[in-house]
Amino acid sequence: MIVLRVFNNNAVVVEFEKDSGDKTEAVVIGPGLGFKKKTGDPIDPQYVEKIYYVQSELQNRFLNILNSTKEEHLYIADTVLSEAEKLGYEKTTVGIVALTEHISFAIERYLNNITLPNLMLNEIQSFYPKEYEIGEWAVNYIYKKLSLNLGQDEAGYITLHILNSMMNHNTKDTVDLLKFVSGTLELIERFYDINFENNLFDKNRLVTHLKFLAQRMFLNKVEGRKDVEDLYNYLINSNEKHREFAPKFLKYAEDTYNIKLDKGEIVYILIHITKFIKNDRS
Repeated sequence: MIVLRVFNNNAVVVEFEKDSGDKTEAVVIGPGLGFKKKTGDPIDPQYVEKIYYVQSELQNRFLNILNSTKEEHLYIADTVLSEAEKLGYEKTTVGIVALTEHISFAIERYLNNITLPNLMLNEIQSFYPKEYEIGEWAVNYIYKKLSLNLGQDEAGYITLHILNSMMNHNTKDTVDLLKFVSGTLELIERFYDINFENNLFDKNRLVTHLKFLAQRMFLNKVEGRKDVEDLYNYLINSNEKHREFAPKFLKYAEDTYNIKLDKGEIVYILIHITKFIKNDRS
């Protein structure tokens, strides 16, 4: 490892050769790594505690975070996203940077007695229970490390950051995703006069489909299906309510999120609703 830039005694930008033979840059962190070092000096890898592969355009932001926040906040963010990896997510440096900033601001708000209610907490807990468990784990971890209890609302905010990081969304897209799923469920319950809580299994299957649909919507990856016309006609003719609901749902998506969906997307939702109605009445 060769020093490219010394940021402080504990953080250095280095260049080194990977196993593949390619050279790469990274930010390395460890006690005293940068002490009396200058460009071109070697760094002993055995003293490196953390390596962050940071693209050049992100390096200044990353190093500024190290300068403006406590290093322990970075380590907390890193540890939280490592915990989230157990769900099969991929930890990214961009996610670490964003979560570090968030945790620092959350701690600052807490110390200044500023509360920020999480208006999406119920949706987060309902639609992403496993990710929310990581958010709760994070709050408990912060309490263990810093003796600060950031509370349930903050567990929800950390969950949003986990979702942002792992799905490459921004916060607005993630919140829109939650609102879309919640709004669609409410629309279905009201229109069909049903209660999803009577059959949580079918509800969870529908929620899973809606989350994947929402992810495609907000990533602009909704693709039209050409092979569902017969199935669509069968479904709307099998239930008068379906015939009325289909255009209402498509209008809801377009009016609220400016996204045009086609019959292929509504077909799968109608299938879930049909199963729910059948199981609910059997």
